[in-house]
Amino acid sequence: MALKDLICGEDFALSTEYIYPTFEYYGTNCYLLHAQVFGVAMVVINRFVIICTPLSKLAIWYQQVGTPTIWIVNITVPFIMMARMLFQGSVFYYREENGQIRQYIPMKIIKSNSFHGMIVSIIGSLVGAVCYVLIIRRLFTIKKNFKKVQSIKRLEMKLTMVGFSLFIALCLSTLFYIFIHVNAAHYNHGAIIALSDHYIFALMALTFVNPWMIVITHKSTRR
Repeated sequence: MALKDLICGEDFALSTEYIYPTFEYYGTNCYLLHAQVFGVAMVVINRFVIICTPLSKLAIWYQQVGTPTIWIVNITVPFIMMARMLFQGSVFYYREENGQIRQYIPMKIIKSNSFHGMIVSIIGSLVGAVCYVLIIRRLFTIKKNFKKVQSIKRLEMKLTMVGFSLFIALCLSTLFYIFIHVNAAHYNHGAIIALSDHYIFALMALTFVNPWMIVITHKSTRR
């Protein structure tokens, strides 16, 4: 995005024909969605295992696995989840009458990928909601049994805020894909273009919320 908007300019994007637009669409729109949703799922499952089943084999594996392994998993799994999209065909840019550059994506690709994105976001939302409900329930039980543990209440509030924030971010992403899919099914090009202009908000909701929530809970949760 910076390459087109800040460094080389829009004429660069047009001159590459389908090469740059295809990389931007599948790399930014599709891969980033899967990476963000998978990242949320990994984080909440990790929190669930540490708090609810700290002596399980999975919890021990989490302690033993190396950081490079986690990096490789986080990079490759989202790519595998969206691999079928790479065979759909190319997209390209065109210049409108007002001079603005817009990305052209065939309607069949929009319909297929919006449905795919909607399912991915819904699954991520359900995983996050279920795990955080179980985590808060477990913390409530611990607090009731060990009243002298002062830090439990603070951790409970933090994780409640984390779960709610991530759930809202995932819901925004899901809502965006629902709108896109419904309008694509009715071949409503105007609405799709208008929604595409606001795609960045749904994307940024996950982009900003996810790492921030990891930062504020990671240290205290592992304690």
